[in-house]
Amino acid sequence: MKPIGLLPALAVCTTLVLPHIAAAQTAPPIPPSINTPDTVESSIGRLQYKDGAPSKETVARPCGRI
Repeated sequence: MKPIGLLPALAVCTTLVLPHIAAAQTAPPIPPSINTPDTVESSIGRLQYKDGAPSKETVARPCGRI
C-alpha cells in the first residue's frame, strides 16, 4: 500500500474541519424577562427609557416620596 503524501492529507483534513470552524455564530435572543420597556406608567407619571437607560426628563422627575 502506498503512503499518502503530506499535502493531500492536509487538504483532506482542512476540508473536513473548515466548515465547522467557519460556521456563523449568532447571539441568542434576549429573553423578554430582562427587556426594559420604552415607557412605564407609575404613580409619579410616565417614565421613558431608551435601550434601558432613562431619558433626561425621567431622571429629572422628582420621585414624590421622602
